[in-house]
Amino acid sequence: FDQEVTGSHGITVKVDEVWSGSLDHFDGIVLPGGMPGAANLRDHEGLIQSLKEAHEQEKSLAAICAAPALVLSKIKMNKRYTMTCYPGFEEYLPGAEMQPHGVVVDGNVITGRGPAYAFKFGLAILEQLTSKKVAEEVAAGMLLD
Repeated sequence: FDQEVTGSHGITVKVDEVWSGSLDHFDGIVLPGGMPGAANLRDHEGLIQSLKEAHEQEKSLAAICAAPALVLSKIKMNKRYTMTCYPGFEEYLPGAEMQPHGVVVDGNVITGRGPAYAFKFGLAILEQLTSKKVAEEVAAGMLLD
């Protein structure tokens, strides 16, 4: 298995841990967007099954760009979630209430519209996993309004 992954914008990241087939030991899952990465996630049956289980356990699920539409659409949601995604992918989420906002938080599901919202998306994840105070402190330290 390759320990490095290169994204759609040519940025290479070295993995901290190789997925074992289970998401049980994670508090939350972040699904990156971009193509073909989001489509690859969508097409991985083992991952989709694990995401369904994580959703049933009410773990945080965060997805940005094309991932809300392509990946979260494969999970049977227990309610009509309010979400956002990259423009043009909304058709994949007919069961969701789509919003044109940069970041949408609905319960344990966090969605981001695209790369321009990555900082606010990350702060929404941080707030859900820790607290609003911690997220505000990090945002202030980053000089993010």
